[in-house]
Amino acid sequence: IDRLGLELGYGLIPLVDAEQDGELLERIKSIRRQVALEIGFIVPPIHIKDNLELAPGAYS
Repeated sequence: IDRLGLELGYGLIPLVDAEQDGELLERIKSIRRQVALEIGFIVPPIHIKDNLELAPGAYS
């Protein structure tokens, strides 16, 4: 299974930083859980990391 990934520009890091009240990780967990319950497909964990080569508000 290929690993799912999300790279964030440094301006988006607060979205995943719990100390800055970032909610993205919890939202992703919730979506994964919802998909599993509704259609029976288990979405693999999503690897999230910063990428300083991206524009501050960009993601890939």
